[in-house]
Amino acid sequence: MKRWTWVLGLLPLVAWGDDARFEALKATAETVDGGLAAFLEQYTGDCGDASNTPQCRQKAEAYRKSVAGKRFYALLREDAAGMVAFAPAGPAGGNYTVLVTPFFPGGAHAFTNQTPKKTDPHGNPVFPNLALPGLLPEGETEDSVERLFHRRGVRVEILFTPEALWSLPRKGEKPLTGCRGRLDALLVTTTSGAVLARYEPR
Repeated sequence: MKRWTWVLGLLPLVAWGDDARFEALKATAETVDGGLAAFLEQYTGDCGDASNTPQCRQKAEAYRKSVAGKRFYALLREDAAGMVAFAPAGPAGGNYTVLVTPFFPGGAHAFTNQTPKKTDPHGNPVFPNLALPGLLPEGETEDSVERLFHRRGVRVEILFTPEALWSLPRKGEKPLTGCRGRLDALLVTTTSGAVLARYEPR
């Protein structure tokens, strides 16, 4: 699969809450079986070689109806958490900034908080990103946290509510497909679970 890169804008949508709020929201969510990739395959109707058959399309439509309005939880481990990046402290506050591109890949598809409208010259979708204020976990420094991001030592937990299927045409290539929905909350954590940044819209 082609590795995607993204053009990042800056959209400082920041909302802080405590761990109890995230856990309360998580308690109302269903953990996606097989991870985000499995969810997105069912949602987009990815049936491999049988993807364009009536049976596959009907199955995908039925699945989308069955999950409408439901909240889900997914964990994106280190190798899949390439949508986050470390940056110096900015207007959002905090000891540093965590930039999050709201494009959460799962296999050949992605969950996004908006429908992508255009691509860059390389055919990759363009999204503004979230700028989250980061706080230092106990025993960490800004330098040590920055190293975590550089060596892919962070995870991303998301709570989301699916809303619609999207497809983005690309010249000379297969369209990109995914699920647009409401991003209910997000945590960026170390592998041990220490919270580095959070996003919880009010």
